[in-house]
Amino acid sequence: MTYSAILEAEIAEGAPLDNATLTKIKDNFDYLKDSSGGGGGGSLEFSTNEVPAPLKEAIGDFNVLTFEDEVGAKTKITVLVPSSYAGGIIPKMQIGFFSPNNQADKNVKFRATTELLQPNDSFENNSGVFAKTNTITDNSVANALVSSEIDLSNAGGLINSIAIEAGDILAITLDRVEGDTVTEDVYLVPSLTNIKFTD
Repeated sequence: MTYSAILEAEIAEGAPLDNATLTKIKDNFDYLKDSSGGGGGGSLEFSTNEVPAPLKEAIGDFNVLTFEDEVGAKTKITVLVPSSYAGGIIPKMQIGFFSPNNQADKNVKFRATTELLQPNDSFENNSGVFAKTNTITDNSVANALVSSEIDLSNAGGLINSIAIEAGDILAITLDRVEGDTVTEDVYLVPSLTNIKFTD
């Protein structure tokens, strides 16, 4: 088994993932798990220490974080800006989720709030905060996987007028916010989440 890159065309925003793409994702997950000696599934670790936090569950073939219909639940991940980051580019969070919703034109609203931590910052004293809410039109097919991207900085890779640089840390809080018109729970799939530092 080998690792196969997921192309952007295969995870178009707002579109359900087809069976071939789902198979590739599962095969990649198995490959990473096998090659790392356990754990696998990439290096992003979602905290459920926030209050309130989404529920960790297993639904079908996926381990998920369940964001209930009531808004407020949030999870947090912390990522190191890689040495390959050239600067001036908006980092983006790619997320994948599904819900039992089967009504067309219903919207899911996820917000990513990004704290910029520079080498001399403490976690209590960040260099700046950027928040972005994406309105994602859910598919009218119940439990169809949907993919979307959320910006993690202003244009030019700035947070609070400070340029993101390689070696900085981004502490990202993800929550479901007001204005969401899907009345069912939404299931975030951590294995479909990725942070992009390139265009």
